[in-house]
Amino acid sequence: MKTMANKRSFAKAKDPRKQYPELRAALRKRVMAMSDVCHICGKPIDYSLPSNHPLSFHMDHIIPVSRGGSVYDIDNLAPSHRICNMRKSNKIPSDNMKTIDNPTPISRAW
Repeated sequence: MKTMANKRSFAKAKDPRKQYPELRAALRKRVMAMSDVCHICGKPIDYSLPSNHPLSFHMDHIIPVSRGGSVYDIDNLAPSHRICNMRKSNKIPSDNMKTIDNPTPISRAW
């Protein structure tokens, strides 16, 4: 009799960003060393903030992975604030994005 544990298959991760965690960590360090300003709003990034803070560092894919961008290409990565990256979503520069003047969140829910 087969149990549930015997039926598990350890397939590759569905999200391509989670496929090679060591490579992603190395790229993250390179992107952090690139610049200390957000490429979306142009304001400085505080790398000491916790990862859930809106103004913390995020690694942004300039051409989003969902729109055909490369996951591990250093030319497709840029530093950004978490809130700026979330507002950008999966837009690309040719989508006539509005510039984000104030990355500070409006609500106190943060």
